[in-house]
Amino acid sequence: MESYVERPPIPGLAGVVRTVWIQRTGEAAYVQRHLPTGGLEIHFPIGGHPQLVGPLTGPEIEVIPAHATIVGVRFQPGSAPPLPTVLDDLVDQRLGLAELWGSSVDRLEEAMAGAGTPQRALMALQAHLLQGFRSAVRLDPLVREAVKALMPWQPVNIDTLATHLALSASQLRRRCLHAVGVSPKVLQRTLRFILGTWRSTQRPPACPDDLVPASAPDGAAYPGTLPPPRHDPRAPPSPGQC
Repeated sequence: MESYVERPPIPGLAGVVRTVWIQRTGEAAYVQRHLPTGGLEIHFPIGGHPQLVGPLTGPEIEVIPAHATIVGVRFQPGSAPPLPTVLDDLVDQRLGLAELWGSSVDRLEEAMAGAGTPQRALMALQAHLLQGFRSAVRLDPLVREAVKALMPWQPVNIDTLATHLALSASQLRRRCLHAVGVSPKVLQRTLRFILGTWRSTQRPPACPDDLVPASAPDGAAYPGTLPPPRHDPRAPPSPGQC
């Protein structure tokens, strides 16, 4: 039976991860349509090889095999796990996690396969990520502040935002490209796209409390992320088409 269960991350990852999930496919292969979310994702099939999905600028189609169980992690924009490259090198890319993390992925695969349940496997993955953030990752605080300001509750001018952060527009763009993968303007369009897609599908997913603004549009909780996107003819165009 097909299923998809999304939940907030463990508390230690709440500031850098939007959501985690477990997805199961049924008797037939499942055609998955991934939409831009502004951040990276890790897709980890139990018993298989994990992949890192870079920031998307348009839809990506994936065929998930039958009888598969995948645990996943969706990161906040500007909050990538330890990586040997800047994020603008990963835009619209899908790479084996072993290419980026090396032999540590082998040990992680073994731990995930022997976890016993998808829930425990997801906890093992989150524990691994938490250790990486604590030991290695240094996130750009100005980019993180920019990401918060670009959330679609109210319009913000990019030049004005750069001035507020004591940066030039070109400096802000360069830092966003390295830490987010896309420019501030593209990220702003992506975040608006998430809100528009959520409204059009009217399927609010679970999300961490810190992604729910005090003055969310229409009095609704902004999701900050999307459930596994299925094809919806009512959905607005992707940011790359704007």
